[in-house]
Amino acid sequence: SFNSAAMAHARAGSGGLWDRDVGELLDAAHALLDPALRARLSAQGAAYATRHHGRMGDFVARVGALVLGPER
Repeated sequence: SFNSAAMAHARAGSGGLWDRDVGELLDAAHALLDPALRARLSAQGAAYATRHHGRMGDFVARVGALVLGPER
């Protein structure tokens, strides 16, 4: 992760793990083997994405209108 955009989103949404070095990366990967932790992080990440980025269908329509024009 190393101070990436992905790390910023994981922190903001409490929906993921991040690392500062290879050892922490391996620890994070090992932690995700726990089904309860994986489910909790997944739910928190999904809630964050929905809250901040809306529904995918609406997003696709907005991008389509920007790229193709309002009359598709």
